[in-house]
Amino acid sequence: FWWGGPGRIMFCSRSVIASLSSRIKHLNNNSSVWRMISITNSVQSPEKTDEKKEHLELTNNSTRHDVVSWVSVRNISQLSPTVKSLTIQVENPEVTFYPGQWVDVMLPGIDIISGYSMCSSPLQLTNTGTLDLAVKYSDYLPTAWFHEKCEVGSKFEVRVGGDFYHQPQAGDTSTDLLLIAGGVGVNPLLSMFLHISDIHRGLTGGGYLPGRTALLFSCRTAAELIFKEDIVSACDGRTDMQYEFHVTGDAGVGDSQITDGNNLKCSRIGLECLRSHVETMDKQRLHCYVCGPPQFIDTIEQHLTDLGLDKHQIHYEKWS
Repeated sequence: FWWGGPGRIMFCSRSVIASLSSRIKHLNNNSSVWRMISITNSVQSPEKTDEKKEHLELTNNSTRHDVVSWVSVRNISQLSPTVKSLTIQVENPEVTFYPGQWVDVMLPGIDIISGYSMCSSPLQLTNTGTLDLAVKYSDYLPTAWFHEKCEVGSKFEVRVGGDFYHQPQAGDTSTDLLLIAGGVGVNPLLSMFLHISDIHRGLTGGGYLPGRTALLFSCRTAAELIFKEDIVSACDGRTDMQYEFHVTGDAGVGDSQITDGNNLKCSRIGLECLRSHVETMDKQRLHCYVCGPPQFIDTIEQHLTDLGLDKHQIHYEKWS
C-alpha cells in the first residue's frame, strides 16, 4: 500500500520476485484462528523509491499465495472525482483471497509492482470469477496507469497476499467487529463488511454466527464517501450490522443521499464516537480493524487503547 492511492507500492522487478520467492511465507490452511483474525500490525515503506528498500524485502514475512494469474478488466466506473472502480476477471480458478487482503499488481510495460486491496467479497470471486479494486488517482506510475491508460479489456497479472484480514470459519466463536476507515482505507474493510453480510444471508460461512458489526467511514467531503449504496445494502435492515459516515470538511455535508437519520456525522471519528460503539459490543470478543492514513491510524489506536482494548484486539497495516 501507498497512501496517495489505495495500494501498497512494491518497488521491484519481476526478477526480484523470483530471487526472493523462497523467503515468502505461504498460507497455513490448518489454523482456523489464524484465518479468522490476523494479529500482525506492520509498518510499511516511505513513498519515494530512493528513500527505501525493495518492498518485498520489507514485507518478506507477509503471506503471499503461490498462484500468479492474468486478469482482464471487465468494467470501469468513476466512484468519485478521484477514485475509479475496476471489476477484473481472474483467469486462474485457483486464485482465492480472504476479506481484507490485497493483490500484487504487475502491469504491462511498468517495471514496478504495486498492490491494491480488494473491495469486493470473496463470494463474488467464487460466484463470478471477478474481484473489484478501487484506485485513487495519483501521479505515481502504476496508479496513474489505471486512470489514464487502463480500459475495458486491458490485461495484467496479480497475486494475492497480506496478513490483514478477517476470515471466520465454521465452529469459530462469534466475534464482534468494529471496522474504522479513513478515505480509501475503506477498501479492505468493505470486503470484510460484505463478507459478514454474506454470512448473515446464509450464502457462505459454513454456519458461523457473526456477532455485532459496525463500519465507521470518515472522509473530508461527502463526495469522497464511496460505496455508500453497497454499505447501506449490506446492512439490509439488520440491527446487528451498522454503519456511520463521517464528513470532516464543509463541502458536500448536505448530500441528501447520506443524511438518513443519525448515520451521517459532520465530525471526525473521535474518542466519544468510538466509546459509543464499543459500549454496544462484547468487549471481550471485540476486534477492531483500522485502515487509513498513518496519523489517522495512530489516533484511532490511541483512542481504542484509552477505552481499554488490548493491542491484540486492534489490527492495522500502516503505510508511512
